[in-house]
Amino acid sequence: MTAVLDVSAAIEILLQKEKKELFNATYEKASWIIAPDLYVAEILYGLDHQSSGGALLCYPRNRKGSGRESRR
Repeated sequence: MTAVLDVSAAIEILLQKEKKELFNATYEKASWIIAPDLYVAEILYGLDHQSSGGALLCYPRNRKGSGRESRR
């Protein structure tokens, strides 16, 4: 069986969300997994959407000791 790895499914798996097991079971049965050409861009857009909704834990960029202090 060939499966298409959808971005929303990949994000569910990566972020260990509630439908993770359903998608994992489907992809484990597949003999071939393909993804769209714009997959990386779609993943980044999806992760950005998740972070703006508060689903991802993000640290402030000016956190002391992180090496990412803002330069003003």
